[in-house]
Amino acid sequence: MQADFGTSRVRTSAEIDANCKVDHEIVGKESFFSFADGMVSLHFTDEYAFRNFMSEAVKVLSVLGLNDFSDVTNAVD
Repeated sequence: MQADFGTSRVRTSAEIDANCKVDHEIVGKESFFSFADGMVSLHFTDEYAFRNFMSEAVKVLSVLGLNDFSDVTNAVD
């Protein structure tokens, strides 16, 4: 993990493979994702912030060639 001094930016990394179980919990506007190597917490100030984040995540998936979701089931509990 690397922190930029003087700011609240923190960079971290984890390796998540296909066998890794990822759990999530949502409390208010904060979402927690836990997995084998650790946990990440994301706090979205509003719907626009969440949509902006998801838009960037979808772009990353596309660049990596991971934009075929035909084998993904609905994960809503």
